[in-house]
Amino acid sequence: MLNILNIDFWKNSIIVLIFILSAVVILPELKEWFINTPWDSKGSRQKNMQEENNNKAKMTFKEYVYKAVRHTVTGYLALIIIGCILFVLKNFSHGFGNAVKKGIYTIPNTRYALNISFLDYYLKFSIEWIIILATGLLAFLLFKKITGTKKGTLKVPEKHKNEEPEKNKKAICEGSLRQGCPPVSLLKQYQEQRADREKNENIKLKLKLQQCFDEYSLSFLSIIKVEAGPTITRFTVRMDTTGRLNQLFKIEREISMYLGVESISMSYSASGVIIDVPNREKTNVSFREIIEDFSEIKTENPLHIPLGKTAIGNLQTLAINELPHLLISGSTGSGKSVCINEIIISILYNASPEEVKFIFVDPKVVEMSCYNGIPHLFAPVITEPAKAAAMLEWVVQQMEERYKRLAAEGVRNIQSYNEKLKNKEKMPSIIIVIDELADLMLVAKKGKNKNENSVEESIQRLGQKARAAGIHLIVGTQRPSADVITGTIKTNIPARIAFQVADGINSRIIIDCNGAEKLLGRGDGLLLTPGSLARFQSAFISDEEIEGVVTWWKNRDKDNTVKEYLDFNRAVTDMEKEAIQDNNCFDASHTVSDTGSNLNKAQLSGSEDCYKQLKQYIAKMALSDEEEVFLPRTRSMEEELGINHRYTIESLNRLAEEGWIIKTGNGDSPRFMKYQLLLSQDDARLELGD
Repeated sequence: MLNILNIDFWKNSIIVLIFILSAVVILPELKEWFINTPWDSKGSRQKNMQEENNNKAKMTFKEYVYKAVRHTVTGYLALIIIGCILFVLKNFSHGFGNAVKKGIYTIPNTRYALNISFLDYYLKFSIEWIIILATGLLAFLLFKKITGTKKGTLKVPEKHKNEEPEKNKKAICEGSLRQGCPPVSLLKQYQEQRADREKNENIKLKLKLQQCFDEYSLSFLSIIKVEAGPTITRFTVRMDTTGRLNQLFKIEREISMYLGVESISMSYSASGVIIDVPNREKTNVSFREIIEDFSEIKTENPLHIPLGKTAIGNLQTLAINELPHLLISGSTGSGKSVCINEIIISILYNASPEEVKFIFVDPKVVEMSCYNGIPHLFAPVITEPAKAAAMLEWVVQQMEERYKRLAAEGVRNIQSYNEKLKNKEKMPSIIIVIDELADLMLVAKKGKNKNENSVEESIQRLGQKARAAGIHLIVGTQRPSADVITGTIKTNIPARIAFQVADGINSRIIIDCNGAEKLLGRGDGLLLTPGSLARFQSAFISDEEIEGVVTWWKNRDKDNTVKEYLDFNRAVTDMEKEAIQDNNCFDASHTVSDTGSNLNKAQLSGSEDCYKQLKQYIAKMALSDEEEVFLPRTRSMEEELGINHRYTIESLNRLAEEGWIIKTGNGDSPRFMKYQLLLSQDDARLELGD
């Protein structure tokens, strides 16, 4: 054995380490030089460079030093192990040589190369280092065992420091976000799908993208930031003054082909050019995941909800009462219905029936029928478009009633009203969810007893005034055409979500710009709010999770008395009757004298005044030179003349009997009946006294 106290032993050890370190550092450089030799063809060099860049990522100086040291130690240990193997072979060779000398084996001209003095030194050197390493390892294990029994002597690893917050977060999430709301344990816990090689993949993709810039002579571009999200990887590219932006946008398709993806999305911002590249393996965002992240946000707003993950993996939230309305559109399979269900369940996780009420319109019949029976409903899910139009009329009238209550209390919005009346019954927010606007508008236009634009007019009025009254619209459609998403609807619903659509025309109809046609589907969307456009990944929620939350609310409310749902048709009729009575009282107060007049005389006087006004109005229209003259719709005449609805119908029937007008059309309701004028111009002049 060798003496470890001998300076020659350590000198030789250092020499060996230096030799191995030099080999580790120099050999890769020699390999790189041989790959890029000037006598190779250009195509061969480019191919070799591409393969090398795909398999090797650039590293920092710290990583380079760590790698060199690791390879040096590995090589040193390999030499020691080889020495041990040779030591065993030497002993075996001595035994084999003795056997040959005794005549057991006969091998002519046997030479023992292992008896070289240098090799003997190498073998002893290797065995000595094995003893040193084994002794050091034994001492380390002994020290760890002794010190591990004493409390507080070892430093707590970094991962254990965060165990307590993780336990608190888990405890919160296993409960509920707010008192009286469903527990998060009803949701499924999906396994994490984020791969450990994500960082290396991003580095390789960055190198490939930068190489693409160099190939197309775009050396003025440099990648300054790489951000990975669940659906895409976002690159922020900065350019100097020697280039132009259109040079990059011209080769968008070429970049897609170079990176091996179907399509990329490019836009520009103050920080630089944003390039979104689809991930090879998409990571699903579960609803439970975003609820757990949302639990860390302290908010008292029941309409502040999680929506999904941003393009770079952060939590995307939404405050519906601040939007205040939302339009969601996308083609079949893009994730529109899942997003609507996710918004509804988010509200159910965050709001009690006293705070939020729902009205669901589902022309498809099967999308929202599962919500029937929850205590948040004003009425069962509406599946008939005719009833939906009546519901919208009721909501408009309800909005006017709420404004009267706000004015009576001297407040400006529903939040101030509820804060002022803390001990009294609160005014709940109303969320109207329409799953398919196209079917609703189509049937409403063909309806016999509805105005052609009644749905659009109601949405327009709600969009203009309903925010302060606490009424909000969530409208979805899978047909983003101009006749469905009209200019009126877009003006009054500024917040919109666009999922994957067929072409750029549909994208411009929804969000006023291109981009939705390049989305990847399955919840990949664009959120347009006033002043910003953001890409996000909507959370996925399964039918089982929806059923679990709905069942929880049904069981919670099953001990209560049976709820009487609202009949919108009856409610609209009752409100119209109240309006008629109010107008009767108004007419009576102006047409009847204050001396002993009764209500019957007041109604008679109001009816006569309405009759005279209509005769004058029809006589003026009869002076027109047109062959056929039609009266405007009844509602328009009532608003123009300021007369009562019941008196108008009675007076029109009376004039039809007298031959002034004739009923036309096939309308069943007198309010929307058309009337054609039969009065001649001579009779009209006599009526007017000309």
